[in-house]
Amino acid sequence: MLEKASLRQKLRELASLDASRRIKQQMMFLQFSQIIEDRIAWLRSELKKLEELREKKMAEMMEIRKMRKGLEKLREKAKEEFQQAELKQQQNEIDDRTCISFARKILNERYVSV
Repeated sequence: MLEKASLRQKLRELASLDASRRIKQQMMFLQFSQIIEDRIAWLRSELKKLEELREKKMAEMMEIRKMRKGLEKLREKAKEEFQQAELKQQQNEIDDRTCISFARKILNERYVSV
């Protein structure tokens, strides 16, 4: 965009020159301006490609984020299940110890009273 503004400014400057000088400079300017126009077209093409690539990468990133969130949920669920299983096992061990202790107490009372 800056290059186009520069080209317009140069055209205005050329218009103020006398005819013999102006024609030579206008020919050079027109050749140069075509090169600039080609470069602008190429840059626009490259920009479009890069924007498409950016969109593709953004879509991939969003997919990865979704996958990561899913994995985090699974990890939390597995952790919670593990903790519940540990708690249940501990409770079973406590129950077993209580039963054994109670059974020993009853047996001791029977043997002591006999």
